[in-house]
Amino acid sequence: MDRAHDRSHAAPVRGTGAGHVRPRRRGGRASPRRCPPVPTGHRALVIGAEAFSKFQNPADRSTGVLFADGAGAVVVGPAAEGSGILCSTQGTDGSLADIVGIRAGGSAEPTSEHTVSEGGHYLHMNGKAVAAYFHDVFPRIVETLVQLSGLPLTQIDLVVPHQANPRMLRTLSRGLDISPAQLVVTADTFGNTGAASIPMALYVARAEGRLKPESTVLHAAVGAGMTWAGTVQRWL
Repeated sequence: MDRAHDRSHAAPVRGTGAGHVRPRRRGGRASPRRCPPVPTGHRALVIGAEAFSKFQNPADRSTGVLFADGAGAVVVGPAAEGSGILCSTQGTDGSLADIVGIRAGGSAEPTSEHTVSEGGHYLHMNGKAVAAYFHDVFPRIVETLVQLSGLPLTQIDLVVPHQANPRMLRTLSRGLDISPAQLVVTADTFGNTGAASIPMALYVARAEGRLKPESTVLHAAVGAGMTWAGTVQRWL
């Protein structure tokens, strides 16, 4: 079994948005697969929720100051060509499975007295390794989506990323010429809420009047596993 499926992981990547899906990219390779057609009028409620507080080690400041509980949801449904999800990309690297996550409690290391006494059920993170991976992958997600969508960043209204670390997001965005007006950052208010972070950021952007019908939105997410994904969508 691939190690990426052998552990309990933080911040799983969730798809968000609605609409037509063009060919995806998996691990850097283009895939001709399409999602099966959705019957007209059908909708799906996609929920991302985390309860990191149950797994945080109170003595570990590397995770305690970043991760937080949260929940968010989006409604996904069919959309006309040119609306909804315009393109997507995703990938994973199981060789880095151990740099962030929960070591014990899964099939690789079942719960025992030893795993409990050794703190194996706490969330752990190698902050330097995770930051290095994020700095490498995040720009590549954005560049791939720009290429797949055919839209330059100047035609992207909002960039709504996974809310890993607010300072890191702002630094990387400046390097990519993503303006503060385009970037949505909520991690300095809510923390890193993992799978809930993009739905929560969408809610904030909409409440602030930044997310409107026909807005073109780019998502980029990097999570444990290590996994990554991104989409460009035209909001309905």
